[in-house]
Amino acid sequence: PGHNLGKLKCVSAGSMSVIRPISIAAMASGSYYQWLRHQALLAKAESDANSAVSSTPFAQAQRLLEQTQAIHGTPGLSVAVSVDGEVVWSSGVGLSNVESGSGCHNRTVMRIASISKPITALLCAKLVQDKKLDLDTPITQYLGDLWPTQYKVGKEGAPQSTPAITCRHLLSHLGGVRHYNENNEAMDKLGLPRNEFHSNKHFAKLEDVLEVFKNDPLLCTPGSKFNYTTHGYTVLGVVMEKAAGKKIQTQLEDFFKQTNMLSTYLDRPTPIIENRAAQYTRDKRHRLANAPYVDCSNKWTGGGILSNALDLCTFGNVVAACLQAKEGAYIGDQSVIDEFMKPQQGTNDRRPHYGGYALGFVPAGARFPATAWRDATDAIVGAKPTPDAVSHLGGACGGSSALLVDVGSEKPVVVSMLSNLAGLNLQNSAEEFADLFAVRTPSCKL
Repeated sequence: PGHNLGKLKCVSAGSMSVIRPISIAAMASGSYYQWLRHQALLAKAESDANSAVSSTPFAQAQRLLEQTQAIHGTPGLSVAVSVDGEVVWSSGVGLSNVESGSGCHNRTVMRIASISKPITALLCAKLVQDKKLDLDTPITQYLGDLWPTQYKVGKEGAPQSTPAITCRHLLSHLGGVRHYNENNEAMDKLGLPRNEFHSNKHFAKLEDVLEVFKNDPLLCTPGSKFNYTTHGYTVLGVVMEKAAGKKIQTQLEDFFKQTNMLSTYLDRPTPIIENRAAQYTRDKRHRLANAPYVDCSNKWTGGGILSNALDLCTFGNVVAACLQAKEGAYIGDQSVIDEFMKPQQGTNDRRPHYGGYALGFVPAGARFPATAWRDATDAIVGAKPTPDAVSHLGGACGGSSALLVDVGSEKPVVVSMLSNLAGLNLQNSAEEFADLFAVRTPSCKL
C-alpha cells in the first residue's frame, strides 16, 4: 500500500526459492499488519472452502505457511514436517532480519524458548534410566546448601520442611517455585531490569541463578498445584548437574551432537552463528520493534536454546522413537518413558487441547481422547499409559515456537515451527500442518 518496495523475502520449499518484494516500512507498520491479517483470514476461509481435490499436501502446506505468517504478523516463520522419521517438507517465509532484508528459510536459527523444557526432560529421563537421579528424592539431597531446607508458602506462611520439593514436582511445574517476576525491585541493586524475563546479566554457573529466587516464598505446597515456571527448570538443571557430575551446558551440547542436531546451540550472545535470526516484538500500537537484549544464561534448561526447524524436527523424531519403544531409542526403558509421559495429578488447568502436564511434555489429550490424559475433573482418562501425541509451545524474548509429535497416525508425524516474533500461540497451526500429512484410521480422526 504505497510503501517503498525493493527489499526481498525468500520462501524456501525444498530446494526451490521464490523471491518476492516486501517493504521494511510495511513490515514495521502496525496498521499494515492489521489490514494484512484481515486479508489473510479472508483468504484462508476462501481457501478452506474451495481447496482443490488435486492439490498436494505440499502446496497446501506452503499456502498455510504464508497465511499463518500473515495472520500472526511475524517477520519470519519456518516449518518442518517429518513422516515416519523422514523430513518430507520444510519451508520458510518472510524475513529473518528485517533491517538487512535477509530471507527466512528452513535453516534459519531462532529461539526455541520453552521447547528447551522437553529437551531437558529427555536428558533427565536418561539420568533416571541410568539410576543417577530419582524423581521422588528431595532435591536438597542433591543440592545441599544451595537450596533451603525450609520454606514458606505465601508471604504469611510459617516455615516448613515437608513435603519436600522433588524432581517430579519441578518437571511438572508442581514445586511451587515462582516464574519470572515482572517487577522485581531487588534487581535495582544489581543494575538489572526489573522484569526477569528481560535479564541481561551473565551467570557463569547455573547454580548462581538460584540466588535470584531461592529464598522467596513458594506459591503453593509442593505437589498441590500447577504453577508454570521456568525458574523451576533452572533448579532442575542444577540438580541434574549434581546427579551427573557434569555441567548442564555440557550435557545439552553432548545431546545435540549425539542426536545430530548440529544447528542447535545454547543461546549465547557472542558467538557467530550461521543463519541466526534477529528477534522482534510489537509495541502497544502493534509496531514492529527489535526485541531487547537478553542473556539466557539464567535459563539454559527452561528456555535458553537456539535451533532451526529441521533440527527441532530431529528432536521430535527422537521423542517419537521413545514413544514407540523403537529399538535403539534414546530412552530404552519403556517404564521410564511411561512415567515421563503420564500427565501428573493437579496439572490440568483446563486449557483447550491440554489434558494436563506430564514430566516436561504436554499430552495432546483432546487430540486423541482414547489415550491417557486428565479431564476437567483431573481424573485420568484412557487406557494407554503413553499418549499418542505430545506437544510443547515456546515463548521467548523475540521468538515463538511449537513442536508436535503425533504417533497416533499410521506413520508418525512431527511438526516444528519457529518464529522470530514474541507472543504467538502456534499450537493450532502445528495441528493443521500435522493434519495435512497424517494418515489416520477412522477412529483417530478429529
